[in-house]
Amino acid sequence: MFRKILYPTDFSDCATKAPGYVKKLREVGTEEVVLVHVIDLREKRW
Repeated sequence: MFRKILYPTDFSDCATKAPGYVKKLREVGTEEVVLVHVIDLREKRW
């Protein structure tokens, strides 16, 4: 299976389902999961 998984998230309602799948992948041999949360500042009006 996969040794490393990159889990990009925006913490939306839809994205909250992904950790359950990531946990399953850890159970079958994934060694590392990297969570990335990126905030797009272009949407902000400073």
